[in-house]
Amino acid sequence: LKPVREDKLRVAVERAGSLNRLQVANFVPEQERRTHISSETHRGLEMVPVGEVRCFLAEQKYVKALHPEGELIIADSLKELEEELSPQFLRVHRNALVNVDWVAGLQRSEEGWQVQLQGIEEQPLISRRHVGDVKQQLRLR
Repeated sequence: LKPVREDKLRVAVERAGSLNRLQVANFVPEQERRTHISSETHRGLEMVPVGEVRCFLAEQKYVKALHPEGELIIADSLKELEEELSPQFLRVHRNALVNVDWVAGLQRSEEGWQVQLQGIEEQPLISRRHVGDVKQQLRLR
């Protein structure tokens, strides 16, 4: 409010420039984020850039990373991947994360809504619980 008191303005600006507890807890420095997904296979260590992964699908006790050249079986949980790779990867189902950069569209099928991804044939199912959030997040992009 006018008139502005310099000391109160300074305090307000300093407070606005600092991070709150939630922001600090969710902060992952860019250098700590992985750049590749890796897996030991019969061919040795295989690596795929994170940006090339179209989706992560959980099946039984493992997670598959699907990409245009195939898939990798990895040891990470979907929860760990979601925490590390959000907002690039979006939870669409309890067993699926999709890379929003490769979403071509959403399609309605007999099972429900599915995500169409560029470069792979797999179309992860969107759970009824996540449909609204997924549509909203994709509209914002």
